[in-house]
Amino acid sequence: MVDGLRGLGERGDEHHAANLRKCGVSTCANVVHMATKYEWTAFDYASQQAAAKIIADSGYSYRTISDMMNNAVSHVRISDIEKGRKAPIKLSEFLLLCQVCEVDPVTTLHEIIVAARAYEARERESQITDDLIDRIAAHPEDYDVAANIDENRDMESETPDD
Repeated sequence: MVDGLRGLGERGDEHHAANLRKCGVSTCANVVHMATKYEWTAFDYASQQAAAKIIADSGYSYRTISDMMNNAVSHVRISDIEKGRKAPIKLSEFLLLCQVCEVDPVTTLHEIIVAARAYEARERESQITDDLIDRIAAHPEDYDVAANIDENRDMESETPDD
């Protein structure tokens, strides 16, 4: 049994594995992670930020968290999740992390949804600005300032203000 595990008692790993199985979560350690590139969504980024906070707030090392998960998630993968490397966190990893760090997954999921929607709104605003910049760059003649093309500009610039 690993020192410093919260609430595990003498039954430790077996007790955690049984609780995970009751929730329908596999505790199999033979998880294969594919080495492919992923295009992350707003929800992936928000999930990564939430997982990083859970890991940091737990005070546990990656190896301790992995041990508490019955090594269903390796300590290297936990590091990758916290740092946002490789693939986004899977739902099963998220549920295990919440359980061993004693964090309510429902509340955390709600926070992830709110954060992802805010991120998407910022992205939409940024995209609108980018589209306008691209349109102006593609057709600058459509956006000339009137003073640059007005035949009377010299005369008007010399006319005193009232």
